[in-house]
Amino acid sequence: MMKAWDYVKKAREVWPPNIKKILKFYDDAIKSDSNYYLIYKDKARLFYVLNDLEKSKENYLLWKKLGNEWNEEITKEMILREEKNFYRIHPWENHREYFEKNSKKNKNYAVLISPDTNEPDKNDETIQEIEKIKAEIKELKKNVVDLTPTKKKTEKQNGTCKGICKKFKAKRPPDGKRYESGQMRCQICEIYIDFRGAHIKNGQPATEDSVGVYCNCCNYRLRQHPRNRIYKEKLRESESIETEKRRETQTPHQNFDVDKINQLISESLEIIRKNSAGVYKKTLADKLMLSKIEFEKLLPKLLRIEDIVEEDDGFSNIFLKSIEFRDSIQQRNTDENLDIKNITYKMVQDHIHWKTNINKKLKIDCIKNYQKHKSLSKIFEIYPNYTKEKIKRHVVTDLRLPPKLKEIENEGGLHHNPVCSLVIALYATDYFQWDKTRDNEEEIIQTAQSISKYLQSDDELNRIFQGKKR
Repeated sequence: MMKAWDYVKKAREVWPPNIKKILKFYDDAIKSDSNYYLIYKDKARLFYVLNDLEKSKENYLLWKKLGNEWNEEITKEMILREEKNFYRIHPWENHREYFEKNSKKNKNYAVLISPDTNEPDKNDETIQEIEKIKAEIKELKKNVVDLTPTKKKTEKQNGTCKGICKKFKAKRPPDGKRYESGQMRCQICEIYIDFRGAHIKNGQPATEDSVGVYCNCCNYRLRQHPRNRIYKEKLRESESIETEKRRETQTPHQNFDVDKINQLISESLEIIRKNSAGVYKKTLADKLMLSKIEFEKLLPKLLRIEDIVEEDDGFSNIFLKSIEFRDSIQQRNTDENLDIKNITYKMVQDHIHWKTNINKKLKIDCIKNYQKHKSLSKIFEIYPNYTKEKIKRHVVTDLRLPPKLKEIENEGGLHHNPVCSLVIALYATDYFQWDKTRDNEEEIIQTAQSISKYLQSDDELNRIFQGKKR
């Protein structure tokens, strides 16, 4: 006897979409195991894609009835739906595109199914239970919404802001200079906060001196400098004046004695080695409270230390860096990092090219045939007049991914943009020419995650990849 999951899997693979067949498979799944949550989760999302919100809600309620552990996920989805922020509707992404394309021909899904496939009538007791669950969901949703501070009607609602940021909201300084006073701007939550509402990349709480920090509320990177060129110049000028004032309050080090030099070297090494990416010379001088002339006297003594070197950031800015353990790490990782960089750039280049060269009819046919044959080699045989590369670019479905990578991709573990996430996963899969074999699965996952990580470090490339304008 087939298991409930087998029927669910068959329902998901029906292409082109035939609602009658899809619902029949889900009915069979219910007969096999009526307590399998994925049945009601899939049906709730399917009816939402079909714009039948009432049936969608009923299936959410039936899903909730299976246990309290689903309350949070169900409530979150229902809120996203009502705020119209529910975009990633797995596993019906391709179905949604198909239904929208054919919406003029079929005004609603009812014309695609016969009357006998509708859900059976519910008895009075079941109806009472559903009404009771509806009331519970409504109350639960109300409580969740109440946790978020009420926004003004004119204020933009944003699905990723949880309202946590409000308790860290920074007041405008008397002189109006927010960035100079250490405040940071969150573009998602649309407020200014200070370091107490932020964390660094590894999750540790931010400090006043931290750079590259993220909002505790939405987890997006915070802006620490103004956008406008004029205000940037004003900020640099203000920082320069502040530095000079601090230096004036300190005792000058014009005549260093041995103890003082050793102390400065010790402090310098601590600062440099603490920052693995390196420290700019000007930044180090500011932290040591040294003038330019004083720092130039100290610099040769620092560079005599074996693991301290000078490097250029590519923009004529010199920084000091510790190369302790770097040689052994570089020997192992340089080629790998270079490969990932090249792979990522090639992926973005190919994505931009194929983005405007996709044949929609061929794409639908390729996906349909892949769902049937489960093999790229079979698709290549069906379309001998097309190159293999072109066929791969038209079989855009997560069914082509190794199981573990598919799970990571579906959970948004590669990119916050669902389209970009799937592109990364498919590119890594095709890089190893994987086609439903058990070879290289770990290498594929590692490559996909490395590409994702590199994109996070290259904002400009990531912007181009997503098709965003400056």
